[in-house]
Amino acid sequence: NNNNNNNNNNSTIMLQTVVELSDIASRPPLSGLYQPRQRPGDDRSTRLLLTQCEPTGFRQITYFADRPDNTAIFTVRVEASTQAFPFLLSNGPCVEAGIVDDNNSDNDDPNQKRHYAIFHDPHPKPSYLFCLVAASRRLPYLEDVYTTQSGRSVTLRLYTTESSATHVLPRLQFALETLKKCMAWDEETYGLEYDLDIYNIVASQHFALGAMENKGLNIFQTSLIATDPQCTTDVTYNVVEKTVAHEYLHNWSGNRVTLRDWYFEFGLKEGLTVFRDQEFTRGTPGARIEAVKILRQKQFSSPTALRPDAARESSQHSLDDLASSTTYHKGAEVCRMYKVLLGEAGFRKGLRLYME
Repeated sequence: NNNNNNNNNNSTIMLQTVVELSDIASRPPLSGLYQPRQRPGDDRSTRLLLTQCEPTGFRQITYFADRPDNTAIFTVRVEASTQAFPFLLSNGPCVEAGIVDDNNSDNDDPNQKRHYAIFHDPHPKPSYLFCLVAASRRLPYLEDVYTTQSGRSVTLRLYTTESSATHVLPRLQFALETLKKCMAWDEETYGLEYDLDIYNIVASQHFALGAMENKGLNIFQTSLIATDPQCTTDVTYNVVEKTVAHEYLHNWSGNRVTLRDWYFEFGLKEGLTVFRDQEFTRGTPGARIEAVKILRQKQFSSPTALRPDAARESSQHSLDDLASSTTYHKGAEVCRMYKVLLGEAGFRKGLRLYME
């Protein structure tokens, strides 16, 4: 109100936008809200909607200041047909769910109704961590409860989008045990306790990116989270252990403490988290050797992999160019160097200050 002479710094502006996303099925995968493309041999009885918002996919869903330094508390209401999408999931705990009241409809068929679910994440986060999963059937899950050092109970759920749930769910047990160990390790090592009452993971063979650390709702490619004692090799077990730990550890190094911008701090977010997952898996035979092999193969033998100067926006064709071995593995070694220089106690103290 330009006519108001009182300077009120507590005023609130509400902006409401209505966006129609046309033809989601033909949208490029791994960008915004999309429907995974079916491949030959896929189960066609399940329709999925997934999101991938890192780095700038959220702006393809709705208008938003889609930058990592712009954080907000998200309360998300998801509404859909009970028949088309009975399964709805988003970041944070579900605080309310039910059937949509339609006073203008005389149809009492529950399959023709619409339902809704409201999810609330009380912690400010950047939009690239937003996540939504919708499915044409209720997804089965493996569940457990983790008790934090402060006595809070956290529900852990690992969902699968595969139709053969009785075959897939037992293969998620190793990942579930790894998750609990990693939660305990982060508390004992750095005093970092998980900050929501629920932690969800959705495993889908249609998620080609690998894994994504969306706040409280990780998405995994099934091959990076499922194991079978009868046929899974030790190398694959190590990869699954490392990947599950990496995405969980992002809860603090990346999610709660996030980036100012992509070009200058992406290496800190990912490098620090790689270092932390390497520390967690330090007792796994061969883990450090594999980390050094990756560093040597992708850094020292390929000059194109090295970036001697800080990444500049003008030199990048896409933000995806930042996801390199330099960012992840060399970034981790820089963090390791700090630990060597500061010592174990000094590094832990510094990291705790950083997280505050």
